[in-house]
Amino acid sequence: MKRIGCVGVLVSAVLTAQGVMAQTATSPLSGRWQGIFDEKYPMGFLFSPDGKFIMVFGSNGVESTMLSGTTANYKLDATTQPMHVDITIPDAKEPVLTIAELSDPQTLRMQIKDTNPGKPRPTQFSDRTQMQKVSDRAIEPLDSAKFTQAAQSSEGEGRVVIQALAQSALFSTVEAGKLPTNLEQLGLPTNNTPNYRYQLQTQPDQITLIARPKKANLKSYISVVIKGSERKIDFVSTAVCQSVRPSLFAPPTPRLASSFASGNKPVTCGIGSEAVKF
Repeated sequence: MKRIGCVGVLVSAVLTAQGVMAQTATSPLSGRWQGIFDEKYPMGFLFSPDGKFIMVFGSNGVESTMLSGTTANYKLDATTQPMHVDITIPDAKEPVLTIAELSDPQTLRMQIKDTNPGKPRPTQFSDRTQMQKVSDRAIEPLDSAKFTQAAQSSEGEGRVVIQALAQSALFSTVEAGKLPTNLEQLGLPTNNTPNYRYQLQTQPDQITLIARPKKANLKSYISVVIKGSERKIDFVSTAVCQSVRPSLFAPPTPRLASSFASGNKPVTCGIGSEAVKF
């Protein structure tokens, strides 16, 4: 992936920090945010009140069939206009200095381009990236309204729900340091809907999420969420594969390439299935 300011630095370093900076419990940035950087790259943030900063990004650029994330630290000065945000990367001698603003409580703008450790803090925004608040915590609630919206979408319930589960599992695993063990922990109130049956399977350092349709005209879905460590960096990755045609059977379990690997195929889906873009 090309270097894109703060994103390039954080991705190449994979945000290795594990310590905590002091924050107030009423930090206006607290919660989980989601958006598209540079109109290409899916990206998510989680700001914890205790100063932990989690960043999730599309590991393979514009294709974005695999998401990876890990943790750093942040310090916020909400008394300035715009707000000052310092992101600490332990391998860097100095923090990344940037700015942020909330146009409303659900919309975050943070300067990402051209922000690197040791560079002066930008004084104005030059990119158009906006993040929408998804949840007050790592888990995105999946209530009846969300299911209704998913079922009516062009993508269909199975795809929308399995991607939401996969991303919640990624964020919660990075935050807690351990994988979830059941669907209820991921905010799913029931594993059965009129359209799909959902399942979570556990293995060491990996979970598998499955959406099996109850109707013959629907596609099936599978996702893996994997904990990994390379070059002394801990990270979590996820991907989703769907059946090419409607199927009552789950697709084969996908294989994920290293977050550090170059190339354009980080996700290998089994026969009869294909990777889904985030």
